[in-house]
Amino acid sequence: PFFNAINLTQSTESLAGIALLPKQITISNGTDTDHDIDLTAGNFQFADGSGQAVFAAITKRIDAVWTAGNTFGGLDVTGLTGDTTYHMYPVYNPTTGVSDAIFSLSSTSPTMTLPNAAGFTVVGKRIAALVTDGSSNIRNGDYVFYNDRSYKFNYLAAGILDVSKSITTTGSAEPLTVPPNTQAILQSDFILTNSGDTLTIYKGDSASNSVQSINTFTSDAVNVKSSVIAIVSVDDNSEAFFKMSVTTRSVSASAIGWIDNNL
Repeated sequence: PFFNAINLTQSTESLAGIALLPKQITISNGTDTDHDIDLTAGNFQFADGSGQAVFAAITKRIDAVWTAGNTFGGLDVTGLTGDTTYHMYPVYNPTTGVSDAIFSLSSTSPTMTLPNAAGFTVVGKRIAALVTDGSSNIRNGDYVFYNDRSYKFNYLAAGILDVSKSITTTGSAEPLTVPPNTQAILQSDFILTNSGDTLTIYKGDSASNSVQSINTFTSDAVNVKSSVIAIVSVDDNSEAFFKMSVTTRSVSASAIGWIDNNL
């Protein structure tokens, strides 16, 4: 018996109506870790559900306005902002069959009205988010992507100290250095002086959000220093609400990463 050899190649054109084998696009910090993001090759679904396209590996700069091509600018507006979340999207030109990627402040759809974005009329589903620091540099870390398109981001070193204050029984909303509407991964330290003391962390700006997300840490001894890793949902302002049960206590909390299930 003999077999005919079949050469299988993957088209670079849009494959509307044809299900490609999934090959997720992932991101990581580029060689210029302050400004560049590397994206792996893969394929992606169009955000409107009308089709798919193949995506070639590419590097995009967040510190320059978007221009198609590898190592060129990737920002969909003029001017980069510090201490801000940016979202990454694949984009596609159906005339040329070329895919690219873009950074946007929007978590739903990038701005594609730039003069040099002509022809890139199709936007893919969001890939991931990143956060800038006060100097408008990308905060570095490791991205871990999962088959369900969710991902986890881990900050390098000790993370970002977001809370270092006395937390009262009234409580306070605290912004965390993670993208909005994600799950912050916190390293939290506090001393619960009396047995039964409780620190509770809620989603958002109020304890009334307890139905959505709640994390409670209760002491079973006296003068116990607790150091816990907590996964805390944040709202669209990246806030969580910290509250003590009985009396004021000193609390510190560092964002060491986040989990994003909203892709």
